[in-house]
Amino acid sequence: MMYHTALPHGELTDAEPAQAWMHGQSRAFVHDLRWGLPEDFHFVDVIYADLPWRDGYDEFNRRADAIDPLPYGDWLYLLSRELATLNIPWVKVGGYAAARHLACEWFLPVRLNGSLAMALGAGGPLPPEHCRDALAVLQWLSSNPEYKRVGDFCCGYGLTGQIFGKAGKSFILSDINPSCIGHVAREAPQWLSATT
Repeated sequence: MMYHTALPHGELTDAEPAQAWMHGQSRAFVHDLRWGLPEDFHFVDVIYADLPWRDGYDEFNRRADAIDPLPYGDWLYLLSRELATLNIPWVKVGGYAAARHLACEWFLPVRLNGSLAMALGAGGPLPPEHCRDALAVLQWLSSNPEYKRVGDFCCGYGLTGQIFGKAGKSFILSDINPSCIGHVAREAPQWLSATT
């Protein structure tokens, strides 16, 4: 499974950049959170995202050629405000800066790419004790029969879509980087083989 990280080895895709991709009930598209959560995210059963860490935020924006990106704290504030307007369960995994900015109902220390991180959530159940890394949390979410469609607005290379697609479920993915959406467009038909 490829994972998009801000670490120096993190830009691994050779996919052609794309603005959008769609198949059945699943889709992926370029979107900057500074304009709020896309309307499509109002029609998912759960929202999941591995948030950029403070140290990696500028690198992700650089790779995407983002114009005048919001400062990290403002980006997290906007995200917190957007999540508060939805009545949809959500789970975010990120560093401690994210944990301080997002109003959550529960939090859980987890591992993400070998580093200590925090899983935060609201509107849904606390992951069970065995979910001690981000991948386990995501797999647990995909096994919930109530969550038939997931949204991820920081999708990177689409790990959320891959996990849900292989569980026979659909996804809405967005990212600021067209290369990430190009990767999803290239790989997602394989993830969705269980849903067709």
